[in-house]
Amino acid sequence: MNNNSSVIADAEHAAPGETIAISELLLPRAIELARFVEDERTAYFSLVECRRNCNNEVLVVEIEPEVPQKPANDIRRLEKIFVEFDHEDRRQPRVTAARRSFPRVIHTNVGLKDWPVDLCLFDRPFDEQKLNWTAAKFAAQLHHWLCRTARGDLHNPDQPLEQLFIGAADRLILPSSCFEPIDRNHERVLEVHRIGGHEEAMILLARQVSQEKERNARPAFTLLVFEAESRMHSRMEIQPRTLAELEYYAGHGDTKFIDRLSDKLRSLQDNGTIDLKLPLMLVIWFPLSRDAKSRPESIDVWAFGTGQSALEVGASIGLWGESTDTRGGVLLSRDTSKTGEDVELVMLKPSSVLTQNDGAKCNGSQPCNRKYVSVGAGALGSQVLELLVRGGHGTWTLIDDDILMPHNVARHVLTGWSLGQPKSEALSYHLNSIYEDEPTRAIVANVILDQTEELTEAFSETDVIVDLSASVAVSRRLAVDVVSNARRVASFLSPSGNDSVFLAEPLDRSYRLDLLEMDYYRALILDPDLADHLQSSGEKYRYANSCRDVSVQLPHDSVALHSVLASKQIKLLGPMAVAKIFRADDELIGSCINVKLGGFHRLTVTDWTIFISDPVLRTLSAERLRQLPKETGGVLLGTFDVSRRILYVVHDLPAPDDSQRQPTTFMRGQNGLAEKVAEIGEISKGQISYVGEWHSHPGKSTRPSTKDHALFEWLKEFRHNDGVPAVMAIVGETSSRWIVGDIANGTESKNT
Repeated sequence: MNNNSSVIADAEHAAPGETIAISELLLPRAIELARFVEDERTAYFSLVECRRNCNNEVLVVEIEPEVPQKPANDIRRLEKIFVEFDHEDRRQPRVTAARRSFPRVIHTNVGLKDWPVDLCLFDRPFDEQKLNWTAAKFAAQLHHWLCRTARGDLHNPDQPLEQLFIGAADRLILPSSCFEPIDRNHERVLEVHRIGGHEEAMILLARQVSQEKERNARPAFTLLVFEAESRMHSRMEIQPRTLAELEYYAGHGDTKFIDRLSDKLRSLQDNGTIDLKLPLMLVIWFPLSRDAKSRPESIDVWAFGTGQSALEVGASIGLWGESTDTRGGVLLSRDTSKTGEDVELVMLKPSSVLTQNDGAKCNGSQPCNRKYVSVGAGALGSQVLELLVRGGHGTWTLIDDDILMPHNVARHVLTGWSLGQPKSEALSYHLNSIYEDEPTRAIVANVILDQTEELTEAFSETDVIVDLSASVAVSRRLAVDVVSNARRVASFLSPSGNDSVFLAEPLDRSYRLDLLEMDYYRALILDPDLADHLQSSGEKYRYANSCRDVSVQLPHDSVALHSVLASKQIKLLGPMAVAKIFRADDELIGSCINVKLGGFHRLTVTDWTIFISDPVLRTLSAERLRQLPKETGGVLLGTFDVSRRILYVVHDLPAPDDSQRQPTTFMRGQNGLAEKVAEIGEISKGQISYVGEWHSHPGKSTRPSTKDHALFEWLKEFRHNDGVPAVMAIVGETSSRWIVGDIANGTESKNT
């Protein structure tokens, strides 16, 4: 306890309430602080008296802050402070200075001129402070406030500047253009309507009125935007109540705000583009700097409603005489004795409608204007798109011809309000309601069946085409058929919903989406842990009577998780190709498998295009070398895209153990082969199957032998019932021959 009892010479405010003894204190926090101050171990503090103000309790204390020889603010070496505790403990203790000349500095709460200066000690809500509030911490913060205010460094360099006025209860949401520098000092007509709040605090929404007929639907007002002169931030001020009081804050250099307002109103009168009988509202930009030497670093924007028309305001500032004419009664010069004292103001805190760039900043991201076309607006697609649009990422064209049905809403972003509507249109409407600049548009179309100019234009003008349809047919069409320089990306869920796949072409499209798909299948075949990847764990769900009216049971939380992963991958797209499998267990704890991109060799055999996995070519060449001087062979696995005359060779199986190898002949056996092919078909959900045979020649020649001719004729007969051509590969020392359809149709390929 400090016993310094120096008398403060300055006039003081009277302490609130009546004096009581320390033993009469009832409030726990008041008792704790009184005991702490009275403790002889406590430095810098002394207790002057205790008081009761109604049911609240007040401690009058003297504090000795550390004051430099030349203080930045008038803080004395001994300050008397009133600390008032709320009897309900709902508000934090109110701390006020006894000295009447105490400086009204930054971090003091707004009060009337004759009221004690109210110190703002904490920026956390009192409910949070209560969790670890102690008298010692409270006293330390009070002493800290006085010391730093004396030094002039209470406001941290990285702390946002204080706003100019104490917060307004009513809020006004304005178009973003009202906050853009290029639109300052512009006039406009806005319509406004109430969208929320309560009796004591309204929330209003304003938007631009473009046609006279729109103006009749809701109350409208004329909005004028001004910029005030830059000022240094300081303590918050009480709201100006009249136009005359606003002059003090809104002036700009030697030009009075009233003069600028007069010029603007006269301009409106002269051009006749705006009805002067509309209520007038002012939006004013107040540039704020951290100190007198620095440039403005923030803009404090406030709105002021007059409740009067522009015509009436003009008369109140002496611009024209009283008149019922919409153009006003023109005066040769303004009557400067009229300053708008009778124009009452209602201050509103304006907020800007968010733009997509604002959304990116809110999400901690850089704005991205990349153009996307997305195909598929189902459960996964809708959630991926909402995440990306909310994150301010890209502009989107949504393509889907499906209709939202009741069973869809269990996992879809859309709700029952959109039932029966095309998913792409309803989703676009929903996403465009998020931001002012409406970053999406919809095309109701089937990309396989429809070939319209609108689709062609959308694909040709975009940067990225994203397949979210979970359809192999759609993915293949986008990869192969669609003419566009845009890179292709695909994301889809496994049937169980536990896994998802993300595939992305490189920026130069040198590794096509269909080839990434084949690498993905190869990964499933080679990794035993992925054997159940494409297996379904849920039962089928019938939502109507048709044989096709069946959906799968899929947990919404799994869809949500994998939507987050897919959207993140899209945002992180770099120039390289990407192929990833994301896995999650029952607790949604996940892992990521990077699919190895093996590369493909492309051949043309008559009218067929063959893509052979480079690892397959290496395996065939290595197996030939291992079995020399004998011939060897095996089977080729992959898939036919018959409609496009494309053969993908993805994997190979070695010769079964009952095969016969000789220096001039090879006869493939059968032990376990059918079972292995069936297993791979099950793992790949039927996408990868038997496509042909291969065998080696000991020398350099890959020319088919007589036995090869006979084998190929058998292959043609064998594949006839499948409707696909016979395929044979002959592997020599330096090259391989790939034969499709007829023994005469072969193309050489160098071994890798």
